Amino acid sequence: MWRQNKSFAIERPERFSPIRETSQNMQVNIFPTKMLTVIFRAEHQYNSTIINGDRYTSFADAGVKFKQKQLDLELEFNNIFNSKQYVSASYSNVSTYYYTYNLRPANILLRARFKLK
Repeated sequence: MWRQNKSFAIERPERFSPIRETSQNMQVNIFPTKMLTVIFRAEHQYNSTIINGDRYTSFADAGVKFKQKQLDLELEFNNIFNSKQYVSASYSNVSTYYYTYNLRPANILLRARFKLK
């Protein structure tokens, strides 16, 4: 999926330069067998008006799912690029908004589900 957004102010455009945002998302699921699924997700963000921080942010996750009759195992590797922050800027009416989100560091998660019957 690809998305682009442009925010601008009609009044006093010399004071409020346009903000361009672009986002690309991708997910690939591979099914080598009925019991195994391999997943890869990636996202790339661009914001033209970031003051403190990077205008480009990339995220990626990967995982493997194994399913049997009584057991489901899932291994995930999240935030592969170890992105520290996600920063966004936009206009609304006469206000400028800046959002900063601190992200978890890269991590690995193993999840097991059991069916008792």
